[in-house]
Amino acid sequence: MGEFSDDPKGYYTMLGLSGDADAAEIKLAFRTKAKRLHPDINPSPIAAKQFQRLTEAYDVLSDTLKRSAYDRTRPAARPKKQAKPETAQKKAEKKSSWTADKPKPRESVKPAAGADTAASGDTGLKPEMCQCGKVTAQPRYVEFDMVAGQGRTVKHKTVSGVFCRSCADRAALKASFVTWLTGWWAIPHGPKETVKALWNNIRGGRKPADRNTHLLIRQAKAFRDRGDLTLARGTAEQALAYARTPALRREVDILLLSLSAHSPKHLKTRWDKPGWAPVVQLAPVIALVVWASMSITMSTPVSLTAWVTNVISRATGKLTANPITAGSRISVSTDALNLRTGPSQNYQVLLILPKNAEARVIELSPDGDWVRIEAPDGTQGFVPLRAVKAVITPPPPAP
Repeated sequence: MGEFSDDPKGYYTMLGLSGDADAAEIKLAFRTKAKRLHPDINPSPIAAKQFQRLTEAYDVLSDTLKRSAYDRTRPAARPKKQAKPETAQKKAEKKSSWTADKPKPRESVKPAAGADTAASGDTGLKPEMCQCGKVTAQPRYVEFDMVAGQGRTVKHKTVSGVFCRSCADRAALKASFVTWLTGWWAIPHGPKETVKALWNNIRGGRKPADRNTHLLIRQAKAFRDRGDLTLARGTAEQALAYARTPALRREVDILLLSLSAHSPKHLKTRWDKPGWAPVVQLAPVIALVVWASMSITMSTPVSLTAWVTNVISRATGKLTANPITAGSRISVSTDALNLRTGPSQNYQVLLILPKNAEARVIELSPDGDWVRIEAPDGTQGFVPLRAVKAVITPPPPAP
């Protein structure tokens, strides 16, 4: 019978008592545990909740009427129905007639995977191992997506299992690499499904709450059985983050109460930070953005800094102080600059000025985007203001 079938709410387990404990034993057990679990003494972040559950258990078991009502809800306390002699005899006759001419096969009963053997107190429960074969105090069951496109068909595959953090990063990288190469080619749903799969993998995969709660509870019990009690308590506290249902939270609370005599080992959760895997998975996007930025910069006749400054000035409505006025000297800041007959790209080109060529400013256009200059050979025309810079004459040296 399981640990919680004989003790539905875990009151006896919280106090560390059997079902036939007397009032003196209940009182002594409560005082002993209360000294360790009181929030003023216990530094654990869940000490107040554990102490509240302990007080609730003592309130029920110390009261005769409440305890009797609680014991009646325990399956072990319910009287078993006895079969009628005639029915039992008929069943025995049928069984003997069926097995008279047949040898009885030897049966081997294997416990289900992940099941706890409460009859032996979970003795011998082995901790869950990662895909790499190592035992970790912070295992997680994670699901990654892999997408492959073929024609109009999108094939989905889920890569799942119990991972440590390092193995989970490698599994995410592998699934995303295959998805990057093969997921886009299904029309029309391939790109959308590829983005969804990559987004799940970059975020660290799906971690089903119930499955991870059972996994961490099993891991904590395995550490408890082999004597590593502080590590068991730290793992059990991690299970609280995944427990969503009241039954699972009660199970974790009872497990923590059984480990309350030992100081917790605060585990630095390795799953909170993104790590290196998301950066590697986003490498194609980063490379594409860098390539596009370099292409725009190299193909723009005006320096990118000047263009950005002009855009920001226009958006904020605050134009920067322009040192270029009528009569000032300017120089060409681009590799080649067209001198036009009017203040627009549509006007005819009169002359091409080389970089760093100097000229004199005659006037500025009303919108401030173009400037009329006089070239060194005397030719007058218009050039964009963003393509020139003022020639600042250094002050004369002090006497």
